[in-house]
Amino acid sequence: MQEWRYLEGERREEILGERRCYEERVRALFREGRELGDLRTDLDDATAALLTLSAVNWAYTWLQPGRDTDELADRFYALLIDGMRGYATPGA
Repeated sequence: MQEWRYLEGERREEILGERRCYEERVRALFREGRELGDLRTDLDDATAALLTLSAVNWAYTWLQPGRDTDELADRFYALLIDGMRGYATPGA
């Protein structure tokens, strides 16, 4: 999703609008997870969404020939999702 920078005019605005909608849907997923008690109560939805989308958008650059993609997915999940679960910060 980085190529939008090279667009101009109406097409650029269309893509940026779609990007904003997509980011909002991801923020809503984090918000829902927090409200259901599945994610940390102090989780900032916007930051979590941007961090996750950034990691996902660049994951292809981490792949190495012969490396197990399931292992990479497991590490990704452990770092991002497991880190967003489980406890509330005092006073939050």
